Amino acid sequence: MSNLLNNSSAYDILHSLNDPALIVDKNYRIIFANQHHLELCEMAKEQVLGQKCHEIHHHCPNPCEKATLADQPCPHRQVFSSGLPITIRHLHTMTDESTKEFEITTTPLFDENGKVDRILQVMKEITEQQLLKHQLQTAKDEWEKTFDAMSDIITLMDKEFRIIRANKATYNFFKVKPGEINGKYCYELFRGADEPCPDCPVFDTIQDAGCHHREKIAHAKLEKIFHVSSAPIFNSEGEVQYLVHIAKDITDLTKLQEDLFQAHKMEAIGALAGGIAHDFNNILTAILGYTELARADTPHSSHCTQYLDQVLKAGDRARGLISQILTFSRKHPQQIIPMCPVIIVKEVIKLLRASLPSTVEIRDTIDPQCGSIMADPIQVHQILVNLCTNAFQAMPDQKGIIIISLSQTTGSKEALVARESPLPLGSLIKLEVTDTGSGMNQATKERIFDPYFTTKEIGKGTGMGLAVVHGIVNSHGGSMRVTSELGKGTTFSVFFPSLPPQTKLEEQEINQIPIPTGNESILLVDDEIAIVTMQQSVLERLGYHVVVKTTSNDALSEFQSHPDQYDLVITDQTMPDITGAELAISLLQIKPGLPIILCTGYSAIISEEDTKRIGIKKFITKPVTSTELATIVRQVLDGQR
Repeated sequence: MSNLLNNSSAYDILHSLNDPALIVDKNYRIIFANQHHLELCEMAKEQVLGQKCHEIHHHCPNPCEKATLADQPCPHRQVFSSGLPITIRHLHTMTDESTKEFEITTTPLFDENGKVDRILQVMKEITEQQLLKHQLQTAKDEWEKTFDAMSDIITLMDKEFRIIRANKATYNFFKVKPGEINGKYCYELFRGADEPCPDCPVFDTIQDAGCHHREKIAHAKLEKIFHVSSAPIFNSEGEVQYLVHIAKDITDLTKLQEDLFQAHKMEAIGALAGGIAHDFNNILTAILGYTELARADTPHSSHCTQYLDQVLKAGDRARGLISQILTFSRKHPQQIIPMCPVIIVKEVIKLLRASLPSTVEIRDTIDPQCGSIMADPIQVHQILVNLCTNAFQAMPDQKGIIIISLSQTTGSKEALVARESPLPLGSLIKLEVTDTGSGMNQATKERIFDPYFTTKEIGKGTGMGLAVVHGIVNSHGGSMRVTSELGKGTTFSVFFPSLPPQTKLEEQEINQIPIPTGNESILLVDDEIAIVTMQQSVLERLGYHVVVKTTSNDALSEFQSHPDQYDLVITDQTMPDITGAELAISLLQIKPGLPIILCTGYSAIISEEDTKRIGIKKFITKPVTSTELATIVRQVLDGQR
């Protein structure tokens, strides 16, 4: 290099370079600078030659200690010391305080003795190159951050379904470290299988290089449901090189959709419940009414009296069943009263022994002095029937034991037995159902009170039984606990707050209540001939004068003709042409203050509050027993509400 620079052609080459170039001697004095270097310094040749490089470039009197981006010593000093060429990056400050970045190559020049006596420095500006590199790195960082910020499981794979790369959500979902799944097959990761999913959209993308998706792909191993989509990544020749596989976890969304669908089904059932209740209550009204008439005409010593009593009990239970349906569909209020659960529990046990197969043994431990609670008797009956039904259905081959117990306890005592959420302090009544069935694992136990959750086959359970029980217990201020062991059985414990011992229970045998009578005139209106005939017989036996009409129009005409003849009107609500409520409005316009009783099997268009605004004295729901009808009629005639 030394010999090369001893002739003018070598300097001509340096002058022709597009990059700044200079030569300095051992004293750091500039002995050559090409035109590009002079332009970089914005100085004339006379101002540069003979000056020391650190004075020209850095405006400092001594050689730079740290003159590079990496804070390394001056490259000139290093080359003079080592005799080896060096390349560094340097940020140069221009006269206008702007900066440019250079890649500086410093090469030693030797004398005839082989010693370094000069240095050639060529400066290549890399400002735009570094800016582009920085932009590329920024874009790469932003892409990776975006890729990792996505909550869906995103993998990049080759056409053999091997994973090349995955985002952070993938590593978190599968609980693996970054890079740990690279090289694994997609279907191996998701399903633990040795071949791709048959309905995977990646197949379609490989075939036609388009974007595809599948609404739902269920993976039993993961217990998840995914919405899966795929898209191609092309190489420079326009061929599919890689594939993007996106799996969105829609398990919760799918469950919500299924729950919504079930809710719509239950809403439809609720809408049907009203119509069922109306027709069934009309039928029950006739059954109960005519049975009471038959019983009244039957000698007390006759066996028929006992049979008719059983019909009345069955009819009353049917009335309770309709009430349960209406309560479930939120069309019927709870009737919370002080009650003794012993009576209900014994009734259910008697029912179970008659209905369950003899292979199921029913044992009971009932404390007759356990006390009383505030509850709806029908719903307590429903709780126990549901729990016992579940117990029976949990028994393999319909064989086993169901143990029903009713006892008094306290919240503090129960807290010592079960280390769960504490029960209310004070006296409690515990209703417990234990079975020797198949039991439950922990996962099932945690979900048994979820609406629509069931372990039964399709068509054998709705998943609503225990959810309804749980809701009823909570509405009564109670609490539930369940203990279960797989293969051994399950125990459901229901706790109700106990009433003080002095609480009076308003429970009397109907037969012991004296039936009130009268001699007033009553207009009786109902389009059901069986019902109106039965009610006419009941009221006439009690001494009332009764005129029957089976249409609202006939009843209105009769009343318009003889308004002062009638002391009371009893009308059904659901009738052709004119409803009972509309009839009542017309009658009250003719005779304000007229006592009216409105009856309904069930009506969604009128409530008790509506009847009060109209001026109707009493709103009653069928079926109504003879004693109840007699009592209500007397109360309304006597001005009682």
